[in-house]
Amino acid sequence: MHPLLLSENRIVYSMNGLPHIRCIDSAGVVLWKNEQFEHHHAFNLDHLGQIWACTYDRQEGQFLKYDGHFKLNGKRFDFVDNEVTCFDPTTGDALYSKSMAQMFAEAGLQHLVFRSDKADDPYHLNDVEPALFSGAHFEAGDLFLSFRSLSAIVQFRPSEDRIIRVITGPFYAPHDVDILDANTLALFNNHSHIKSASNKKDWPLVTDSSRIDLGNFHSGITLYDLGTSSFSSVWPEVFTDQNLFTYTEGLSERLPDGSWFVEEQNEGVLWVIDSTGVRYRDVLTSQHPGHHHLSNWTRILH
Repeated sequence: MHPLLLSENRIVYSMNGLPHIRCIDSAGVVLWKNEQFEHHHAFNLDHLGQIWACTYDRQEGQFLKYDGHFKLNGKRFDFVDNEVTCFDPTTGDALYSKSMAQMFAEAGLQHLVFRSDKADDPYHLNDVEPALFSGAHFEAGDLFLSFRSLSAIVQFRPSEDRIIRVITGPFYAPHDVDILDANTLALFNNHSHIKSASNKKDWPLVTDSSRIDLGNFHSGITLYDLGTSSFSSVWPEVFTDQNLFTYTEGLSERLPDGSWFVEEQNEGVLWVIDSTGVRYRDVLTSQHPGHHHLSNWTRILH
């Protein structure tokens, strides 16, 4: 998941659910291994060259475990906490780690668990994007954190141990937040429910002509202006025309020529799109006829 290329041809990677984060050299020799934390989703470097990752603390040898709880009218709900962790790229040692439940509680925002309809997974952190420079709206070292279950992006400052802002808006179940420039964030907007949507009751339908149609939604790329707090979309017509949608996971990245790479993760389809439409669409072929590999947080090197 999201393998990270370091200097001297070193690669940091993990396999989802396995008890280690590894760094190997170009010959495949393991240089270090961290078994204290489980990694999921994103690896990214900060302005000091340190590695930041979405993690679970591997206490009691478990990948997922209930390590938090809250009560609603006296009824207890146990939930999976998430952490964000900073690692030394030379040794793999953890330099800093922060519980997301603790982060929200310290900011008086523990009530945000009710934004999610998944009581056992109310946060679902899926990206940590460090600011590599200082600007009008953030400082170098600030972290932008993406939360699927909260449908929110959080700006967190580890140096002060505090939340700077919580961003919500016309995006849902997001993944992969990026800093495009000093004023703009980009996020992959899954534009979906957290849980699978369904009609659970056998209620009668009115005729099509009388029924209100809210439209046909697809995933997309949402831009957020940090100065004006306004939102815009990147070529939504391409996502609609191509039926480009991934219910979970997924990511996007702006390429140097202005086009965008998109990982349609659930289907395993990789795209490059621009204002004219599709420039590239393919899958990772498999040795098994009629099948292809599932992409999972592809990193583009350029």
